[in-house]
Amino acid sequence: MDRKKVFVCAVFAALVVSFAFAASAQDEETTEQVDWADAAYYAELMDTWVNDNGIEMNTYYDDAQNLLWSMPSSLKVEAAAEAFAVGPEHAGTLLITQWIVPTSLWLCIEDEGDDPTCADGYKWGTGDFGLYEVVDKTAVYHALDTGCGYDNIERVYASGTSGPTNYCPNSFKGYYRDSYWWFTADDFWCNYWLYTYRYYLDDSVNIDDFYYDTYGSVRVARFRFVVDSSYYYTEIWLASCIQ
Repeated sequence: MDRKKVFVCAVFAALVVSFAFAASAQDEETTEQVDWADAAYYAELMDTWVNDNGIEMNTYYDDAQNLLWSMPSSLKVEAAAEAFAVGPEHAGTLLITQWIVPTSLWLCIEDEGDDPTCADGYKWGTGDFGLYEVVDKTAVYHALDTGCGYDNIERVYASGTSGPTNYCPNSFKGYYRDSYWWFTADDFWCNYWLYTYRYYLDDSVNIDDFYYDTYGSVRVARFRFVVDSSYYYTEIWLASCIQ
């Protein structure tokens, strides 16, 4: 085969690979990132409540996939799988709401400027949270640990995700809490990565030598998002060390 034919074949092969890559990327973007049919099958009913428009809602949780969602109680739970298979926007038209769930929490001994990676502190990852309760539009997750106190805390950092459902940027707000009250985090933001919306809050400016006493459960971080003009909250608490 002459050099011209080799060149043409190489270009053709490269085009095939590039088109295949583009097609696979497009398919990945439209493919469910979670198994909603599985979630509907194993869903646990966590709460029944009435929203601001007088519609009775059920909130379900799939522990294995850490999926939390609310939907009108008039719908069968399988409707969530069908709706999210079409897309989160379609699910929203049916008042099926996916919640933000926590994926990380850092309590750092030094502030961000002195220790940006929180090498000296306490960290929780995706598998370190457990859903404690859901009451109306507030979900409480416990950061699981046995420590009975976290002293000299200079920074609180937390992240969460809502999968493909978009509450970014205007609907989302991040909060931290000292021993007494919630405060807006000095920095909170969200982004879209790997077909997933992710949310962050970070504060070291306003945090000075905090002490979190976990002989009782303690609130630490909160994600706020808006659904149909109503505020929803996902809170991270440090679990009580008394079991």
